Amino acid sequence: MATFFKDGIISKDGVNQGVEVPTATSTTKTPNTGNFNMQGLSESFGSVVDKFGGGIADAFTKVKDGLAGAADPVMDRLKGAGITKGADTYAEMKNISASSSVVGTSNEDNRVRLSLPPAARVLYQGEGASLLAPLKEVGGVIFPYTPQIILQHNADYSRVSPTHSNYPLNFYQASNVSDISMFGEFISENGKDAQYVLAVITFLRAVTKMFSNSDTLAGNPPPVLRLSGHGTYLLPNLPVVINTVSITMPNNVDYISIPVGGITRIPKSLDINIGMTPVYSRAQLRSFGVERLVNGQLTNKKTGGFI
Repeated sequence: MATFFKDGIISKDGVNQGVEVPTATSTTKTPNTGNFNMQGLSESFGSVVDKFGGGIADAFTKVKDGLAGAADPVMDRLKGAGITKGADTYAEMKNISASSSVVGTSNEDNRVRLSLPPAARVLYQGEGASLLAPLKEVGGVIFPYTPQIILQHNADYSRVSPTHSNYPLNFYQASNVSDISMFGEFISENGKDAQYVLAVITFLRAVTKMFSNSDTLAGNPPPVLRLSGHGTYLLPNLPVVINTVSITMPNNVDYISIPVGGITRIPKSLDINIGMTPVYSRAQLRSFGVERLVNGQLTNKKTGGFI
């Protein structure tokens, strides 16, 4: 016994069962198939596409109108990339005097800092050092991002190998702290950041040179700085002199132009490597003792501490 459909009526072996099968209904129904009319569907889809295309066209028109009238080709490029007018490297920079907000002078600020001794009256603590003004406001060079620091402690032994011996004899000679290597990164997001980075570069250039010629302190060597950070005992205001400064100015980043005595361009990302040598006066060395070191008694904010 076969059941099949004919003209929308259920039949068994050709006998009409009187049951009508509902056909598909739609506003685009055709008398032939009862399915969706492709012509009507195309018209509906076409109207949606027209509306969507009109919205895109309006958006491009607004962007084009926004770019029209901009005389500066640099700003044309910035606006076309979706960057606002505030990113104009020349706008509102003539009155820059403060350093970046990423640095501070709080006593609880444990970031790594390179600074002059409190009583020093040179460089940013002196008179007329306009390029170093940002450092005066924050108390030295503060690394906004934690730098990598390498400390090395050495104990030297002389070796004597007696005849017919398997092991040499070691005799202690002296101990020393090797040069400190520090690798820091500076990021400039705006004109104030760039001016701070310029002050850092200028300061590091200056502390690797002796005072000479027209300087008030002509004949004096570079100043002894203080290295501090990470709390009380790790870098306890360590007295150091700078022996090497390596500045990497990359070629794959943007540069910010700042109007300081003309135009100076500072990279947005800058790596600075600093080599330092710890130095102590004879008076300080006379106060040294291992027991005092492990008791934390050799930390002094004025004269510097031992490591």
